[in-house]
Amino acid sequence: MVALPLIVACGGGGTSGSTDGTTDGTTDGTTDGTTDGTTDGTTDGTTDGTTDGTTDGTTDGTTDGTTDGTTDGTTDGTTDGSMGGGCCLQEDRARPANGTVLSSSLSGASVVSNTETGSAGTGPVVNNAAQPNNFPRLALGDFWWVNNAFNFNNTQFSNWSQSIELTGSTGNLVPVVTYDWGNEGDLNNVFATVSFPELIYGAKSAAERGGTFATTGLPIENSKLPTEINIDYDYTYTQSSSASGTADSNADFDGFNVAIESFWHDSCDIIRNNGNADNQVFELMVWLHIGERGPVAERRNGAAGVFTDSNGRVYDVFSKTDAFFRGENVRNYLAFVARDESFTGTVPYHEFINEARNNTAAYGGGWRNLQDSDCLANILLGSEIWYGAGSFQWNDITIEQVY
Repeated sequence: MVALPLIVACGGGGTSGSTDGTTDGTTDGTTDGTTDGTTDGTTDGTTDGTTDGTTDGTTDGTTDGTTDGTTDGTTDGTTDGSMGGGCCLQEDRARPANGTVLSSSLSGASVVSNTETGSAGTGPVVNNAAQPNNFPRLALGDFWWVNNAFNFNNTQFSNWSQSIELTGSTGNLVPVVTYDWGNEGDLNNVFATVSFPELIYGAKSAAERGGTFATTGLPIENSKLPTEINIDYDYTYTQSSSASGTADSNADFDGFNVAIESFWHDSCDIIRNNGNADNQVFELMVWLHIGERGPVAERRNGAAGVFTDSNGRVYDVFSKTDAFFRGENVRNYLAFVARDESFTGTVPYHEFINEARNNTAAYGGGWRNLQDSDCLANILLGSEIWYGAGSFQWNDITIEQVY
C-alpha cells in the first residue's frame, strides 16, 4: 500500500477569493475598500472573508470596488474553496454519451507549462536530503510525473537522492526516475516504503491533478463509470549497488514494485489531507512487478485469494480492512499481484474495479463496500520503493475508456 503523503489540504477558498477580490477591488475600488475587504477576506477565509469583505468593502469602498471585489471574491472564493476542500464541483461531470471513447497516451504528449506543476519543463528535478519531500513534478499531456519522496525519513542513508525527468523529445517523452535510497539495512522500518514516483491521471488531491474531466473522465462516481478501462503499458528498469556502506542481506537489490493504483473517496469533493475530514474510503492496486516486499509483508505471504483477468493473467489477491488499519484514513485495500511479470501488456482495469465493487467478500470480512455514490478519483502509475538504487521508466502508457 502507498502511504499517504502529507500534502496541501484541500480548500484554499481564502486565497482564491482574496486574490480575485483584491485584484478587482484594487482596480475599481478605493484604498479602504481594498484594504478592509482584502484583509478581512484573507484573514477569515472564504466564509468570513465573504461576509467581512463584503461588509467592509460595501461600507468603505466605492460602488465599483464593492461590486467587483465582492462579486469576484465571493464567487471565486466560494467556488474554489468553501466546498469543503473539494477539487471538482465546478466541473460538469455528466457521464459521457454511450459509445464515447476517451484516450490519453504518453506517446505524442507534450510538456505542459503550468504554474501548478511546480516545475514546468523536462527536468531533471531532484529530491534529496538537502531538499526533501517537496513533491516536485513535471507535466506532459494529461499526466503529472511526480517526484514523490513522501517517507524519506524511513532511511538512515544520509546521501539518498531521487530525481525525475522527461527524456527524449516532444512527441516521444519518457518519464524516468533515478534513485539511491541506501540498502535494506538503512531502513528504520523494513516494511515501510520510502517513495512512490508516480504518474497522476485524474485528481489525487485538490493540489495534484493530471488532465481535466473532459480529457480523463476523472473523478467520477461509480454509477457513471465507463464500461471499459484498458491500460496499455510498457516499462523498463535497472538496478545497481547503492553508494551506502551499510551491509545488505538482499544481493538482488529488489526493493521495489511496479504498480497501478486508484483511490476512491465518498464524494467527488476530493479531500486528502490525513486529517479527520479526509474522505478516502478505498484503495485498489494492481502490481505488475513484486520485489522483496509484498502488499502485506514479505513476498507473497498472506494472499487472500486468486483472480484471473480476461487475458488469462493470474494474480494473487491481498486485502486489508478496518481491523488492519486501526484508525488510518484508508479503510479498505485490495491488491492484485501478477504471478508472472510482463514488461509490456494490457490491463483490463475495469475488471479489477468491478471485482472491488462486487466481490470483496471473497477476500475476507469487515469491508466498507463501495457505493454507487463513491467517487473513483484517479489512476496512478508508479513504483513503490523500499530501498536500493536504480532507475525506472515508463516507455509508454495509454489509458482508454469506453462508455
